[in-house]
Amino acid sequence: KALGLDTIPANQVFYTGDFLGGTNLPLSEILSKLKSIYCNTIGVEYTHIQDGDRRRWLQERVESSGLRANYDAATRRFFLRTIVQGEQFERFLHRTFVGAKRFSIEGGESLLAAIERVIQRAPGLSISDIIIGMAHRGRLNVLVNVLGKKPEQLFKAFSESYVPDTTNGDGDVKYHLGYENSRTVDGKSVALTLAYNPSHLEAVNPVALGRARARVDLQNGSNRSELLPILVHGDAAFAGQGIVMETLNLSGVKGYSVGGTLHFVTNNQVGFTTNPDEARTGRHCTEINEADEPLFTQPILYKSISSHPTVSELYAKRLVESGSAPDGELMSLRNEFDVTLNAAQERAVAAAKKEEEQNKGAPSLLRPFKSPYDTSVETKAAKELIDKVAPSLWQMPPDFSPNHKIKRSLDIRAEAFKSGVNFDWTLGEALAFGTLLAEGHPIRISGQDCERGTFAHRHAVLHDPSNDAEYTPLNSVAGGESIELVNSTLSEYAVLGFDYGYSLEAPDSLVIWEAQFGFSNGAQIIIDQFIASAESKWGQTSGLVLLLPHGYEGQGPEHSSARLERYLQLCAENNIQVIQPSTPAQLFHALRRQVKSEHRKPLVVMTPKSLLRHKACVSVLTDFTQGSFQAFLPDSTPATKTERLLICSGKVFYDLEADRVQRKDTTTTIVRAEQFYPFDAATIKKLYQQYGSPVKVVWVQDEPQNMGAWTFIAPLLESTLGVKPLYAGRDAAASPAVGALSVHRLEQADLIKQAFSI
Repeated sequence: KALGLDTIPANQVFYTGDFLGGTNLPLSEILSKLKSIYCNTIGVEYTHIQDGDRRRWLQERVESSGLRANYDAATRRFFLRTIVQGEQFERFLHRTFVGAKRFSIEGGESLLAAIERVIQRAPGLSISDIIIGMAHRGRLNVLVNVLGKKPEQLFKAFSESYVPDTTNGDGDVKYHLGYENSRTVDGKSVALTLAYNPSHLEAVNPVALGRARARVDLQNGSNRSELLPILVHGDAAFAGQGIVMETLNLSGVKGYSVGGTLHFVTNNQVGFTTNPDEARTGRHCTEINEADEPLFTQPILYKSISSHPTVSELYAKRLVESGSAPDGELMSLRNEFDVTLNAAQERAVAAAKKEEEQNKGAPSLLRPFKSPYDTSVETKAAKELIDKVAPSLWQMPPDFSPNHKIKRSLDIRAEAFKSGVNFDWTLGEALAFGTLLAEGHPIRISGQDCERGTFAHRHAVLHDPSNDAEYTPLNSVAGGESIELVNSTLSEYAVLGFDYGYSLEAPDSLVIWEAQFGFSNGAQIIIDQFIASAESKWGQTSGLVLLLPHGYEGQGPEHSSARLERYLQLCAENNIQVIQPSTPAQLFHALRRQVKSEHRKPLVVMTPKSLLRHKACVSVLTDFTQGSFQAFLPDSTPATKTERLLICSGKVFYDLEADRVQRKDTTTTIVRAEQFYPFDAATIKKLYQQYGSPVKVVWVQDEPQNMGAWTFIAPLLESTLGVKPLYAGRDAAASPAVGALSVHRLEQADLIKQAFSI
């Protein structure tokens, strides 16, 4: 009517253009087909696609099928069974565990049928592995009815007196837990994984995709079509959470592609208590309500819902009318599932009583958690191994010529190696990578400009300016594994989540995420909810390495601090490692320790900037072929009689050392704290006693007093050494650093002076 078509005779013939492949049809038939295809129970949008070939490809398939699948009666009854199973599960939880949070899928049961259909189709499409990432809405239903977790295992967790089977950690609520299982479909096994997730909506998306990427990569990247990631979103979160778009943007990016992801967006009109028109500016996407009384905030909507038939009732009626199912099918299925769930609940209650009886008089299971951690790891590399690896770092193929400035840098490294001295930061890092590759450990490094390095120091991927050819020297290490360097998208949140997920599936690999200028707080949710706490919550271990450039050189508040204090605040229960190495050899041993250790712990590394090219920040060959990582570096030239012990970390050591030499100070000893956590109390206590129990102990740092390591390390030093440390550093501040270089220099000079005079 809006187009004036109601005034045109129904039998008038029109050329249809792209519609239905281009033909001549009467208006009545055109309208009938348009309504049948585009105005039925399934909507489709594709006209926004700019690529004409892709747009027409979709159009042809939509119009040829009419968006309707001709399922046989058995398949339709299977769908009904799946929907009823989901409905009865939610009803059982509602009446058995009154008031308990369960994040029901009610109203969205068709999601269960959709996922089931995907699983049933998987073997025919050569898919043998499915990884699912989803939030809490409907998760319990998916755990039991899709992944096959026993209902009684879940029911136990609803008890107020429930104590988890494991004492290793703090545990988590039931609707955050993951699960792995396999199902046999048409005689073939399909592996199913539901990723662990926090309540931070959509945060699991890149984690699940990172796991998917790693699984295929570890199988030599043979066929990404054999693994299918599925992400289940809520409408309000899909529109409102920026991580969704960040993750979508990774789909076609080198190093992050997983061969496609199937997305489901559930919609029940309300996001918590927010109406659709309040949740987004577009036409679609809201989510569903939580555990409050919905009549408080959407009274009219929920009155309508309460009187509306359920999904199973509507679908059963359609099947009966079409002759696909008998009249009593719905009630029969409901009774069947009620019997099954009641029996599972009886088993859960019996098991709980048995455990309670067994635990009477036993010590409390809620004892402090301390996960395994091993510091005695062999990290030195044999000279023969280093001799084998090192030449690969600077030798080029005969037909490849890098930029002349980079060639000069490579020549300097070769000269340093030949002399056995002046190994700089880049060479130390490259030797760590090369020796690990030679020993059979793959490496993945991602981050913004990680191939070159933010400060143009790494140059791990070289380019020939004459023909733009690429060459990665580390991939020429004889007999070694491969290194993958991925220049990431301009994202911290999704990329770090992806790499965290990757690390979960690649425990024998060195997986590194490098932040540009230490910018990591854009990914704080991944750091807080996964990296720092996943082992304690879920028993999920990761060996991910975070390289975070950190150092005060007058670059202003945005380019000075990687927020060391944030990571130290997260340290507990041996959950992560936080270090700030000050020599190339220390970095070498730390990176090798990360893979050589029997235990997987995330490693947070405050990496330097000016020290990358500092003449004094060098190591010698024997530092790599001997020794190991040291939590505290002793003074190489300690005072004959130490009256003042300066303890510091990172770049400020070199400032203090230069000032001590200029002062001709013979009573001050400087010790470097290389590892903040786990705190090595025994080593610093031994050094303190070795220096004769100095009169004064001073902690020196570049950062403001309310930042950096001071508030973390001061009480540890006091309890370990029995003396209260003094503080030398910048005053507490709202911003990490000043904006003016001149002011920075005045502050730096003052804190160095303070260290020797306080």
